[in-house]
Amino acid sequence: MDQEQKNRELADRIKFLESENNSLRDQLQFYRLFNEYSNNWETFRDKLGNLVFVSPSVLSITGFSSDDFMKGRIDFISLVFSEDIEICRDYLKKQLNKESFSDFVCRIYDRLKNLKYLSVSSKPVYDDRGEYIGFRTSCIDVTENRKLSLKQKESAEEISLLNQVNSEMLQLNELSSIYKYIVGKLTGRFSNTIILYNSINDCQSESTLEAIAGLSDNILTKVLKIIGFNPIGKKFKLIPTFNDYYRSGKFVQFKGGLSEFSSSEFPTLAAKALEKLIG
Repeated sequence: MDQEQKNRELADRIKFLESENNSLRDQLQFYRLFNEYSNNWETFRDKLGNLVFVSPSVLSITGFSSDDFMKGRIDFISLVFSEDIEICRDYLKKQLNKESFSDFVCRIYDRLKNLKYLSVSSKPVYDDRGEYIGFRTSCIDVTENRKLSLKQKESAEEISLLNQVNSEMLQLNELSSIYKYIVGKLTGRFSNTIILYNSINDCQSESTLEAIAGLSDNILTKVLKIIGFNPIGKKFKLIPTFNDYYRSGKFVQFKGGLSEFSSSEFPTLAAKALEKLIG
C-alpha cells in the first residue's frame, strides 16, 4: 500500500471519528438540556439503590442542591413529612423490586420548612443489551394544584352544608326552634366554645340576647344564679360599630369585656364575675 492510499484511509478515519464525536456531543447536549432545564426533580439510582444522578432542578423544589444529595449531606427520606415516611419506604422497596409506579403523592418540607406536595413516578431502567441497571425517579412539585384542590373541596363542602341548613331551617316555624337549631349546629362545629346568640331589631336599634350555648343547662343556671343577673332575653342598645360587626359576616375580635359589649347595660360587676366563671 502506497503512502497516498494510507493518507486517504487516515483522512477517512479522522472524518469518521469527527462524525462520531459530533454525534456524541449532540447526544450529551440533548441529555444536558433535558435534565438541567427540566422543572422536574430527576434522580437515577443503580440496582442497589445507590444514588448516581440528581438533576439541578432539585434546588428550586427543596432548597438543597444536587451536590447536597450526591455527597450525602441530605437525603430524600429526611425531608419527608412524618406521616408519609412509612409509605415512602414502601415505594422505595417497589423500586428495588423493579416495579413501576406513577403519580404517588407525598409531602416534604423544603429547606425553609415549607410543606410541599410532590407527585412521584418511577420506572426501572435497562441498557441496550436489556440488562437491568437501576431505576429513574421523577418528582413534580404539585403544591399549588394541591392547595387549589383542597380549597375547592372545602368550598364544595361548605356549599353542601349551607344548602342542607337552608333546607332544614325552612321547615322551622317557631323562633325558639330556629335558635335551638342554630345552637346545635354551631356548638357541634365549634366545640369548647361559649356562644352568645343575638337578634337584631333595626327599627328599635337594639339587639336581644336570645340564648347562650356551650354550657349545660345545669351549669348555666348555677352561673346566672351566682352573678345575680340573667341576660337572656334582655335588650341592649345597638350602636353603629356593633351593627357593622353583626352584618360583616366575619369573625371580629372585640377587645373589651361583656359590659362594654352590652353598651354598659350588662352590670359591670356581674359581667366581670361571669367572665371569671366562664374563663
